[in-house]
Amino acid sequence: MGHMKRWWWTSVWLGMSSVGAAETTMGPITGVIRFDQAMYKERTSTPLGAPANSANLRTFDLGSKVQLSPVTTFHWELNFANGTVGLNPTFVSYEGISKNHILSGGYIPSPFCLENENSSKTLPFMERAMPVNAFSPCLGAGAMYHYWNPWLVLKASLTQPPYGMFNDSKLDKGRGDDRWGGTTRVIFVPVNNDQQIFHLGGSFSFQDISPDQLDDTGTLKSSLKFTSNPELRSRRTENFVTAYVFNAERYYVANAEVAGKLGPIQADAEYFQTRVKRRDQTDTKVPSDDLTFSGWYAQANYFLTGESREYRLKDAKFGGVTPTHTCGAWQLAARYSALNLDNKDIQGGKEDNVSVALSWYPSKQIRWIANYLRANIRHQDTTKFPDKRAVDMLGVRLQILW
Repeated sequence: MGHMKRWWWTSVWLGMSSVGAAETTMGPITGVIRFDQAMYKERTSTPLGAPANSANLRTFDLGSKVQLSPVTTFHWELNFANGTVGLNPTFVSYEGISKNHILSGGYIPSPFCLENENSSKTLPFMERAMPVNAFSPCLGAGAMYHYWNPWLVLKASLTQPPYGMFNDSKLDKGRGDDRWGGTTRVIFVPVNNDQQIFHLGGSFSFQDISPDQLDDTGTLKSSLKFTSNPELRSRRTENFVTAYVFNAERYYVANAEVAGKLGPIQADAEYFQTRVKRRDQTDTKVPSDDLTFSGWYAQANYFLTGESREYRLKDAKFGGVTPTHTCGAWQLAARYSALNLDNKDIQGGKEDNVSVALSWYPSKQIRWIANYLRANIRHQDTTKFPDKRAVDMLGVRLQILW
């Protein structure tokens, strides 16, 4: 927590010290609110049963930018959910080095993979794909370097965990020094115009892991967990696959991504592989074998009304759409995703999802989306789970931007 505070205040101080005689200006307050309704049906006769049908205020975010000087900007964003206030990316960015170079410091997102970099406001589906949720690094306190030109985008970050900032301070108990993580994303864009995009690249991330800890009851708890929220969820939706990894020292995630756009059609696919390095042990009862987990997805979306998703070269990601018809913009999307959390002594489960979604944008600020998904889950550990499950999911969302 102490390390994080020093990062935070150093970043703010650097931004403020560059203001000089320039006048500080604050941009408009922007935000997003999402109302969700989700329904589930278990297709396999199991004792677990389907998740509960429920409605949810999925997201209520507020944010803005404060221009501290011509080259220094303070970005902040707050999230209101489940009766609590959380901190979304909040940092100072500095663009005074030279053209197309940015340094940022504070509470930052790691620049990992396309789907993670795309804003949740513009995704063709209600949620990100499973492997993105499972393997992407979390927000952290640290710094990031960002460079781009007409055909290349490069980002690199170094962060520490967000213990103590809008989180339970008990998470920090007994962990010792904050652990470091780093991420790099490199993208090549050989084709980039209004109607055509070709985008190719990848990401690499590492994260040091604290030793496993005893909880208040004396039970050993793993310090590393891989899990994925369902691709369609509400406030009472459990995760279907989860891998608890004991004795982990560090893990690495490699990602490859490819994406393209041709007029109203946009498609992308990504592959993820995670390697977990465990601590050497003389006790043969403690697992020490290194592990490998993997996942991938492929998706495509098409605007029935002829519009096209914008592409933001600066960040190598896809944005939203501006409706051009009086009836608004209509978007049809399909996706297949797979996640494997089984390896050696770890039996976290396997899951593959098939989903389709239909979105209607009556304006750029308002979006209705209907999302159907079939989840197929398989577990080797049949003492706790059925060997196979199939769950049908249907979700509806109203999203409002301002």
